[in-house]
Amino acid sequence: MILIKIIKPIYWQWLRTYTSIQQFIANFRPSSATVALKYLSKNKLDIAQISVNDIDFIYKNLKSWTDSSSVTGKKVITNILEPLKKSASVDDDCMGVIVETRSHSALEFVVCNFIEQTGKRVQLFHGKENTAFILNSKIGDLVKNGVVFLVKLDIDSLNANLYNSLFLSESFWRLIVARNKVIVFQTDSVICNASSYQLSDFIHFDYIGAWWHNRLIPNGLILDGGVGGFSIRNYELSIESVRRFSNHNWQGGEDDFFAFHIELLGGKVGKKSDCIKFCTQNEFLSESYSAHQVNNLNPETLEQFLRYCPDAEKIL
Repeated sequence: MILIKIIKPIYWQWLRTYTSIQQFIANFRPSSATVALKYLSKNKLDIAQISVNDIDFIYKNLKSWTDSSSVTGKKVITNILEPLKKSASVDDDCMGVIVETRSHSALEFVVCNFIEQTGKRVQLFHGKENTAFILNSKIGDLVKNGVVFLVKLDIDSLNANLYNSLFLSESFWRLIVARNKVIVFQTDSVICNASSYQLSDFIHFDYIGAWWHNRLIPNGLILDGGVGGFSIRNYELSIESVRRFSNHNWQGGEDDFFAFHIELLGGKVGKKSDCIKFCTQNEFLSESYSAHQVNNLNPETLEQFLRYCPDAEKIL
């Protein structure tokens, strides 16, 4: 017992040091998508034809992740989406997409903030229980005016597993009416009015979000691109990624999935220098265009960020 008490803190200190070293090294290594592309090129495999089997050497080494999309989650999502009728697509150059099944106090603000700052329309996927809440808010008028499109999901709430399963469903992407660029956002995201950056500075990316806390993410991949809570995505590359690769038992979040596979398919994903300008989350390194989960910032940094972007107070 005494020996365990002595060894335990030594072990945890060693583990923290080892992890920090691995994360530091990851900053200088090519992304996992780049490694996969080099392997495919060496073996003369055509990117246009590759499947799950061709990159199984990547998948089989993924570390398990609790909130990953699961077989059960996929079945639940399939049952929810199958009865829904597809809406006609629109030719907007880009649209916002938000999934929120709760009567969330910040929902009205983030939807209105997005529309006011971007001038773009929004598609809101909501649940059974928050329809009246949405229609009785300012969003209700935006629905009447054709600025917000509502899609009702036959479910009360979505946990992380179901949220990831939803985004990895081809049926979900077919319900999205935009066909060019999609900006996925959540109730803990905001666009900063004081930023000198514009949406046009980032719309050329096929995937970009807030920079990861560490480039070496929990499932073992080294990724660029960033967190998906406020992110730009290429519609065609997103649905193609899902169509070709989501039948694998992916370990990780939906944003990990798209950051990896969109780059694998030749899409342009954000590097750190791009992501910190686009969205603040884990560090305040630039007067960014937007922010997501700013509660991740340490108290002193958060105070500095709120002076720059006071509207972020409403998403805390």
